[in-house]
Amino acid sequence: GCARMADDSTADSHPRELIEMIGRQTDAGGRELTCGLYLTRTGYEVRAEYSDGEVLRTQWAMDTQGGRIIANRWVDELGLERTR
Repeated sequence: GCARMADDSTADSHPRELIEMIGRQTDAGGRELTCGLYLTRTGYEVRAEYSDGEVLRTQWAMDTQGGRIIANRWVDELGLERTR
């Protein structure tokens, strides 16, 4: 009972740790769009998402180098400002 419920809640929360923020931009409505490379429990993930939680794009990467390549391409495609 208890143990299984605890497992379910961790499965829902998908902790992710930011490795590197690649680009960001604030739109006319004040929403910030960020593109970054994250480490999750299941691997490296590139995410482009709005500050209000709306996810624009997400893609898995083999490693940090591959993730940076994807993220840099997205920054160009989306017209974001580079943060580095």
